[in-house]
Amino acid sequence: MANIKLSWVKVHQDDKSDVELLPLEGKLNAKADTDINQFRANTPPHLVPSLTPTVFPSEKAFLTIEGSVITGSLQQWLRELYSSINIAEYIRTKTGIAIPDM
Repeated sequence: MANIKLSWVKVHQDDKSDVELLPLEGKLNAKADTDINQFRANTPPHLVPSLTPTVFPSEKAFLTIEGSVITGSLQQWLRELYSSINIAEYIRTKTGIAIPDM
């Protein structure tokens, strides 16, 4: 059985310390922070997440609603969506018509 030791590296709470004076764990944490910030600032285009799903040649069409890809059972999906929202509030918000709750 392996012996595992966990410890909290508090490097983020002491940004004014010289990295060279930190223990090894702190140095590695600071290096990881620097690397990830550089990556975020210069992410290669092929690694940037996209909300548009990959379309395969076999797919004739697909629909996305609120970030969900709908590939089948559209009527069922729309019924569930319709029943999950407050229709009266939606109409008031979209049209400004003062209607009572249903």
